[in-house]
Parts: sequence; C-alpha cells; structure tokens
Amino acid sequence: MNGRPLRSGAILLSVAQVVTAASGFLTTILVARIEGPEGVGAYTVALSLLLLLGALASLGLENGIAWSVASGRWDPGAALRESQLLAFGLGLLGVAIALLARLIVPDAFGGLSVGLTALAAGGLPFLISWQYTRWLAVALDRYEAFVLPPALVSVLALVLCGAGAALAGVDGVVIGLLAAYALTAAVALVDAVRAVPRVGAATSGGEGGRTPLREAIAFGIRANAANVLQLISLRIDLFVLSAVATGAELGEYSAAVSVTSVMLLAPQTLAYIVFPRVAALSAAGEEGEAQRSIVEAKALRHVSLLTLVSIPIVAVAMAIAVPLLYGRDFEGAIVLGLVLLPGVALFGLATVLAFTINGRGFPGYSLRAALISTPPALVLYGVLIPLFGDVGAAIASTASYALLFAVTAVYYRRATGDRVLPLLVPTRHEVADLRALVRAPRLD
Repeated sequence: MNGRPLRSGAILLSVAQVVTAASGFLTTILVARIEGPEGVGAYTVALSLLLLLGALASLGLENGIAWSVASGRWDPGAALRESQLLAFGLGLLGVAIALLARLIVPDAFGGLSVGLTALAAGGLPFLISWQYTRWLAVALDRYEAFVLPPALVSVLALVLCGAGAALAGVDGVVIGLLAAYALTAAVALVDAVRAVPRVGAATSGGEGGRTPLREAIAFGIRANAANVLQLISLRIDLFVLSAVATGAELGEYSAAVSVTSVMLLAPQTLAYIVFPRVAALSAAGEEGEAQRSIVEAKALRHVSLLTLVSIPIVAVAMAIAVPLLYGRDFEGAIVLGLVLLPGVALFGLATVLAFTINGRGFPGYSLRAALISTPPALVLYGVLIPLFGDVGAAIASTASYALLFAVTAVYYRRATGDRVLPLLVPTRHEVADLRALVRAPRLD
C-alpha cells in the first residue's frame, strides 16, 4: 500500500482540530459574554441538534465513501456525483425530523422557537454535503481538503455567530450558524469538483452506478448506527437537562462540555486518519496485514500518551480559564468539567477503537457495542439529571462513556485478536515519535 505518510495527515488534522476547537471555544465565550448562560445554552442546543441530526440523516454514507473509495470499490468521480445528490435530499428530511421533534417535546430545545429550530436545522443539507466531500478527500489522501471544512465552519461561526449575537441576540446566533455551514459547503464542493477528476484520472479501479453506491450505503448505515448511538450518548444529556433545568444550569453545563471537548482532539485526529488506511491495508490481503497491525498498535499507543498528557493540563487550564474567560456566572462549570474529564478521555479512546473496527470491515461490531452501552446511558440520564440537575448530567455522562469504552474494547479484540489494555501502554518509541513530530513537522 503506497500513499502519503500518516504523519502528514496527522499533522494537518491536528492543526485543523486546534483551530476548530479554539474557534468553537471562542464562540461560546463570545456568546456567553453577550447573552449570558441562557444564550450559551441555546447556542449549544442548536449546534448539538445540527450535529445529531446530521449524523442521523447522512446515513453514515461518509463512512461508506471513505471505505469504498480507499479500498478501490467506488470510482471517486462517481462517488462525488452520487453522494451530493443524496446530501440535500437527506438534509431536507432531517429538517422535517427536527421540526417534528420540536413540536412533540418543545421544552427540550433550550428555548428555541419553531422558527429558530427550522433555521438551526436548515444547516443540515450543507453539513451533510461537506461531510461527504471531506471523507472522499481523505480516502484519496487529500488531507488538506479533509481538514479544511471543520476548521472553516468553526472560524466562520465565530465571526458570524458573534456578529449575530451582538446585532440580534440568539436569533442572530442561529442565523450565523446556518450561514457558516452554507458557505463551508460551497467552498468544499467547489474544491472537490476541481480536484476529483484529476485524482480519479490517476486512480485505477473502482466503479460507478448503483452497485457501489448500495455497497457504500450498506456499509455506512451499519457504521453510522453506531456513530448515532455514540453521539446520542455524547449529546442527549443537553436535551434532557434543557427539559428539567434552568437556563443558567444548562449554560454552565454547556461551558463544561465545550472546555472538556478539547480532550477529543487527538483521538479524533488519529481515528479519522487511521480508518481509511486500515481499510486500504485490509483490502491488500496478506501484503498489508503486518503493516495494518503496526498502524493500529501505534495509533492506540499514541492516543493513550496524548490523553495522559492532556488530562492534567486541561484540568488546570479549566480552573483558570472558565472564570477568567466566561465570567463569574460560569464558575459552577469547573466542577462539572472535572467530573466530565475522565469520561471524555475514555470516550476519545473508544473512538479510535471503533474506527479501527470499522476499517477492518466489521461495522457490525461497533454497532453491537453501541447497542449494548446506549440503553444504560439513557437510563442514567433519565434518573440522575432530574434528581441532581447538571451534576447528575456530568456523572451520568462519565459513567456512560466509561461503559462505551469497556464494551468497545471487547469488540476490538474480536475484530483484531488483540487485547486493548496492553496497547494503551506507551513505549519509548511513542515518546520519541512525539518528540520528532514536534521538532520536525514535515507534511510529506
């Protein structure tokens, strides 16, 4: 298997993830300073609604695109054309689902009106569009095109949501969010249309038409079901808390979620890069088997090392940054963040495990892990949040993330034959790799 080194993608995605996280963090701070805790809560609910429905409405075709194109099953040009036709139809269906949910459970939407819910969900077609184009890009080792959309949408949201908050309050924030997603989709699609014909001309194999599309959808649905369930575990707490708590409590909890989400940067970086590479090596047969095992083991050791280093840094930074940046009204977010921190770290590790399982061609294992861990999580949210409010949400979240990690580790062993815990112990080689990465961050 030839291709650009994983380090190239890891460096680029790391930079983009930092830009994305920093911009998102600054957006919540800006909204907090202008609108207070209630405004942050409404913004976080709108964004979470968009992300959750995006994962549901996309059918996981982004996973199918990456797997099918990377393994040579689907022609890149055909994948682009056929997936974009689906993106906007699926997105409009997601908007309808959002409005129906708003009418059924209005209290769970952080004070968003029906009109604002429609505007927030209106970003779905654009979200799905650039998700499809970026996963096509990573399947073709076009790491730059893969990392750009999330960073771009986050920066645009910072500018547009901040301006919207100053001019029109929460309404302006939601309008700014919609505009950010629409502009990002346009940029990503123009880039893909220009680049994919050139890449496809140099790529052998792959077909177009209904057969590879059906195969990609079938793979994506299996992988996506697990992703949706994991995202429910990660974000449904906000909607439950919104239904039973005050706007101030929702705002503090939203701030804690925003700060601790930085722990997901390294795991997501490695997961996104390792997934198509494992898929390609799996398709290579015996020739790729040894290299695949090395890639999988090093990915887990690296993410474990980065997680161990990040936990104390994030904990200290949170204690300092929250009252300084968000204001005194958000001091309660510090305790909530400390409760969330270990669970978020385990969720990040589970993400790498799940993407490796999917890359091996076993999305059903990831689905089983999610099916086992999600119902207990929902029970915890349903019991602890009404009893203890935002503290109950933090406890329930950490417990559910830990359960997800444990179950995913079991299925990782079934898919790979390797026990997870030994692979989470960094060696001097991973430390040396990290030092070399910092000293000489070459992209090719």
